[in-house]
Amino acid sequence: MLSARGWCWPSAPLHGSPVRSAYRPGTCTTSSAAGADQGATSLYGWQRSALGLRGWRTGPRRWRMASMMGRFWSLVDKHGPPWNGTPCWEWTGPKDRGGYGWFQPTAGRSARAHRIAFAAMSGPIPAGLTLDHLCRNRACVNPAHLEPVSGKVNTLRGESAPAQNARKTHCEHGHAFTPENTRHTERQRFCRACDRARWHVRHAAAVLARLRAAGLAR
Repeated sequence: MLSARGWCWPSAPLHGSPVRSAYRPGTCTTSSAAGADQGATSLYGWQRSALGLRGWRTGPRRWRMASMMGRFWSLVDKHGPPWNGTPCWEWTGPKDRGGYGWFQPTAGRSARAHRIAFAAMSGPIPAGLTLDHLCRNRACVNPAHLEPVSGKVNTLRGESAPAQNARKTHCEHGHAFTPENTRHTERQRFCRACDRARWHVRHAAAVLARLRAAGLAR
């Protein structure tokens, strides 16, 4: 399990060495747009670990971490389309084919932008969960528009073929998917009425084949 202990620091001073302050809940992260810049230069130990940056605790590397998060937030446009009363924070950096933003904190390492933003401002993503875009905008990194859910819930909320099939209330022949009329497997569901109809067709074909073999039918 990732530890929630770590360090936070202010913006780098012009002169002198940085002063490291002990972790205090609520001093490093924020979910408000006004405090986004404060969270931009602060990552807890578990956040650095999640990004593969465990060695960035002391010396000049801490300032490189602050510079990295400053570079991250410089690629975010906080004036995107509104959803639920708040704007989307559009990722303007590189995106994959699915429309999700990607960010490279260090050479050879990359992570999805919305996961970095959520970890930096709202806390760790619970183990086994993924982030669902409630605004349905995959380029959005606003933590207020993200919700940790299971992979199954995330899939069923989308527009993929499994999600569309899961929302159907009737089979292709018009039979309702009631508990009595639905047969479930590990990944699919089937209409029992259609199962029975297919069985009768196969049974009739088998009987006819036996009769023909015996010379009793054409």
